[in-house]
Amino acid sequence: MSPNKFRKAREQYHGGNGIVNNGDHSTISRKYYHVTVEDKPYYPFLEAHDNNIESIKEATACVLGLSQCAKESLFVSPVLGGNTNTLFCVSSIQSSNGKNNNDIPESVLVRIFGAPGLIDRDVETSTYAALAQQGLALAYFGRFANGRIEEWSDWKPITESDMAKPDISSYIAMQLARLHCCFNIPPHLLEYHNPQATPTMWTQLEEWLASVQTATFRNDHDTQRAQDLQLHKLNDEVLWLKESVIPSTAKIGFCHNDLLASNILCSVPLQLIDFEYGGINYLAYDIANHFNEFAGGTAKEDKSTPDYSRMPSPKMQRGFCRAYLNECLSYENETTQLSSRELKTHLDNLVQEVEGFMLANHLVWGLWGIHQASQIVDCTTENDDIDKEDDDSFDYLHYGSCRIKRYWQIKEEWMQKMMSSQNDDNNSSNE
Repeated sequence: MSPNKFRKAREQYHGGNGIVNNGDHSTISRKYYHVTVEDKPYYPFLEAHDNNIESIKEATACVLGLSQCAKESLFVSPVLGGNTNTLFCVSSIQSSNGKNNNDIPESVLVRIFGAPGLIDRDVETSTYAALAQQGLALAYFGRFANGRIEEWSDWKPITESDMAKPDISSYIAMQLARLHCCFNIPPHLLEYHNPQATPTMWTQLEEWLASVQTATFRNDHDTQRAQDLQLHKLNDEVLWLKESVIPSTAKIGFCHNDLLASNILCSVPLQLIDFEYGGINYLAYDIANHFNEFAGGTAKEDKSTPDYSRMPSPKMQRGFCRAYLNECLSYENETTQLSSRELKTHLDNLVQEVEGFMLANHLVWGLWGIHQASQIVDCTTENDDIDKEDDDSFDYLHYGSCRIKRYWQIKEEWMQKMMSSQNDDNNSSNE
């Protein structure tokens, strides 16, 4: 099903009387009007709100087809870890339904979408449904106006310290290779995930950079923080990345694009989740993004500040790339075995590519944080302390600033390394 099916369903309502044509000459309350998209129910006008438990129960009951009695018995609990979305676990479903139905799970994950306008939720949901159908994502049960319902897993996300464990790191590499090599993009999604199109990295950089350069912020303090970053200089940096850093031969495919610890469940095997930023991108970028996420910064205890002392060592990065490359080669079913020298060449090239993409990745998420900050409405008063240390809310602007500053630091190191490499080459040719 094309994502356009979601849009067409929303267009069925053309009046102000709260009644919509149900497609069979009958009428139904606008709120409960639904269609089937991606073989699952879609309620285009039924909303759930994170401060209203009853609305979450109602969305769950409608999508899963539960009775009114079953709805009242549902138990809703918040799930921590979502930065863009608000998550809830809704449980006691089968018992509340009063029957043993294998099609109805005991618990589900309710995802209420955040970041309005930042992500095309029609394309994202169609993509998620395709991933689920191919066994690459947890099951998809249906969608309501501002969210969807997915399979619930009792497995907890891994931590940044887990990612540093060699055995877990290798398993992550293998699961990422599986995504890159095995996802078969359905024909109806090729319009949105076209391997011949511009990689997501460039479109995100250009769109978010244009957005933040004209953005307004919730108060003078945030405006000054954004100005201190001298965002006007980043246009030249994007051009430099295109011309001098990112190789034209870098492989492209469907990527996760957000492989941080909270998006990896500690199941057997490891399960990747939250594909909302998924799209066509450079495969090495996905690895670079994962490495940068070792620093954290999005967890509550991190206080919006990445800790780059936690970055994986060059040895660990190379080990991850080796496990990834070996897994990719196993999916390619090559008839001829690569020699150890050929494998080393492939590995050296991949490691070098990843280093360049780590630079670009800092810009991507730096601009993301600044863009998100610009979307926040000022709720402070004159007596509010905007720098309160006990404020637990995520500071998007601070996080974005950390990533931009890290970019400049890593760029200097990268330039020095490239100059050293060129000098070595020149010395070798003169001998």
